[in-house]
Amino acid sequence: MPFFKYLARDSSGRPIEGNVNAGSEDEVVKMLRTRGLSVERVGNRRFNSAGVEQQPPPTMQPISRAAPVSPAASQVSPVLAAKAKADPSDAIEPRGFLNHTKERELYFATTQLAAMFKAGFSPHDAFSQLAGKSTRPRYAASYKEISEHAQRGGRVSDILKRDADLYPPSLAALIRIGEDAGCLPEAMQTASDQLNASVKLQRWLKILQAVAIGTVVLVFAGQMIMAASLNQWDALEKDPNQAGAPLLMKNLAAQFRWPFGPLLLASIVLYYIAKLLWASVPNRGLRHKLVLFSPFGKRARAESLGIFTWALGQASRAGLSPATTWRVSAETCPNVDIARKLKEAKLRQGEGTKLSELLAQSNVIAPELQNVVQTGEIVGDVSGALEQVANHEIQEYRDRDRLIMGKMGCWAFLITTLGAAIGIGLYYGKFFMQLMNKILNTD
Repeated sequence: MPFFKYLARDSSGRPIEGNVNAGSEDEVVKMLRTRGLSVERVGNRRFNSAGVEQQPPPTMQPISRAAPVSPAASQVSPVLAAKAKADPSDAIEPRGFLNHTKERELYFATTQLAAMFKAGFSPHDAFSQLAGKSTRPRYAASYKEISEHAQRGGRVSDILKRDADLYPPSLAALIRIGEDAGCLPEAMQTASDQLNASVKLQRWLKILQAVAIGTVVLVFAGQMIMAASLNQWDALEKDPNQAGAPLLMKNLAAQFRWPFGPLLLASIVLYYIAKLLWASVPNRGLRHKLVLFSPFGKRARAESLGIFTWALGQASRAGLSPATTWRVSAETCPNVDIARKLKEAKLRQGEGTKLSELLAQSNVIAPELQNVVQTGEIVGDVSGALEQVANHEIQEYRDRDRLIMGKMGCWAFLITTLGAAIGIGLYYGKFFMQLMNKILNTD
């Protein structure tokens, strides 16, 4: 029976390395988890009993002198332990200025990855498959790099965190939780569900945006036609023998050359520059902060808290200490401003702070949901309590999605009504009055 190298962490977050004799890597993972350890990595290299590299027969390092921690006890986390050791991935600096994130691409990618991971594909093989299928060059190159990085034993989440212009930070953190807690297929499926909801919402927002821009363009064009018509009247008064249609086209071209054409071109250029800068990676925090004060604020808050508590619950179920997973769990929030508040709440607290107290200090979760977590601490089922909170918040943001989509129809109607009112006002308040004056002053 071969030996396997492993890297795991105990309930306080301390790393433990060792060798164990087992039939397969799955047996190693099951064996370590029954001891209350969270498995981070099982070495691909196998050492036979003779030792290929002339090494002495490996022995399994002792996990602890204390009694083994049971799986049920590993889920209980009544207090936050000491701060974990610095993780090398914390030194990764996100790169990129302009935001090239394509949520539709990421939705289909995470859906395929979730299916492949459930089927037993390794990250190397799964991302290699994606690289050959993607029609977007940026993402195809990124998938290929992730595949090669995973083949060398690196984390998928490290590349996702680095390429902040292609992947939102919440996706990188969610995959990191999946890697640490041993629930990568579930984490990928959660990311897929969140991206699917976001894509649907973005589709309605684009329709609303098209209605708003179209209304402005129609008002703009109507004003240009009215100005050209008045100029045509003046020209026909001077020379009645001119053809009406060619003259109108000539006047429209003149109006488009100045002032409407340059104004329209400048507006388009400014719009796209402002859009690129507003959507840039450095402005992500400002955007997400303002979203919380918009009609989408409650939806964004429920979405972030649902995924955050889901991630924290998965970490707790795997026996990971909240002290080691709070920051990464906070970063799973799609709204980075809420993630910032959660991380700041952790920094303000010292060692030994209860999880329910930490949630209360963050000021982002409802008191009744804090009580659910507090009850979980009392009865010894923190992960179950977090799962209940996550299910509640996820259902809340899905209900908000349906409500917002209904409201968008009303907003589109209000925009078109406002545009029509402005057009009618310009027609009767300006064009019609000027035209009547010209008619009355005609000899």
